[in-house]
Amino acid sequence: MARSTLTTVDRARGLFLGLAAGHALGLDSGSGAAPSPEGAGGTRSIRRLDTPESPWGAHVALAIGVAEELLEVEVDLRRLTGRWIAWWRRDGRSLDPETVEALDHLARHDAPLPDQAPGPGIGWVARALPMALATWQQPRNLVSGTYHTIRLATPDTEVAWAAVALNVTVGQFLAGRQDFLPEVIEALKANDASPGLLGLLRRIPFIGPDEWQPREAHPASACAEQVLWLGYHDPNLERAVLRAVDQPIVGETLGAAVGAVLGARDGEGAVPAAWVAALPDPETLRTLAKRLVAARTPL
Repeated sequence: MARSTLTTVDRARGLFLGLAAGHALGLDSGSGAAPSPEGAGGTRSIRRLDTPESPWGAHVALAIGVAEELLEVEVDLRRLTGRWIAWWRRDGRSLDPETVEALDHLARHDAPLPDQAPGPGIGWVARALPMALATWQQPRNLVSGTYHTIRLATPDTEVAWAAVALNVTVGQFLAGRQDFLPEVIEALKANDASPGLLGLLRRIPFIGPDEWQPREAHPASACAEQVLWLGYHDPNLERAVLRAVDQPIVGETLGAAVGAVLGARDGEGAVPAAWVAALPDPETLRTLAKRLVAARTPL
């Protein structure tokens, strides 16, 4: 398959801007308010929820923490959790109860939640996406770095493997490869990911746009399936993000994940300009993206 002319930096910026835009749209959609009005060009508007003290919702803020840690000379997971805890104490906007519990436990015990702790913490599916930008040329580091980052915050391995599925997909897109599913499935099989997640992802090519229906599954696996189904079947980032944020309950996570993964597929230019203009600080996201893909992160 021919490689795209998009640069790696274009795709990395698309990931970060799509993550922020999708998360903002999802938070608005899930706020109980009516959907945001349509802009002059037909693009649904982002209703600004940020303040100077709280520029980013949880998914973006925690992903920025991951990105900043990856840019250190050496990655320190304890320092990473310190970044998350500091943001939670300072701001914490839009954090879900499961993440609050996980960060509180980390702060009090300097250790992740025990394996028997309840709650999937589905938001973490979208929060380790910067790991793919720093490790896309190191597949083993991408998988292990993603998995262990997520396991700091949730005891649920299904959430970790769902995040790995997204990051392997991003790695394929950064390499200019559109046929991402074989690599995703192979990475999950090689690391004994759950049969449930693998079954959901294997059916993606065989379900057309008019046939897809969600199946009973672990919430994180169902989220990964929806993101990758849209990445496989829908060529339009804007349409895919709006479809994602209109899903009940997890619209902000789906919106963030779809925006990021399809942003990596299609580049910065695919994220509607009106959405980017409504973000509080898109230049910071662009700069982080460029620095991450240039980094050689020691993990």
